[in-house]
Amino acid sequence: AFRGSAPNKITYSFVLRGLEPATRYQLIFEDKSSPDRIATGSELMGQGVLVMLRVPDSSELVFVTALPQ
Repeated sequence: AFRGSAPNKITYSFVLRGLEPATRYQLIFEDKSSPDRIATGSELMGQGVLVMLRVPDSSELVFVTALPQ
């Protein structure tokens, strides 16, 4: 996720596709803009992943990994 230079836009939501609804996924935020967490595919495809970038021209990598059943 990338934030441009817009002064007031700090929150971004990314709805994911193609996940298994019942599978649990681990989300790791590389630059620690948000705490790492676990969510179901259903949550990620419905609510999406919320990324907060407080600093203009900043970015965040979010790694999404399926957990074993």
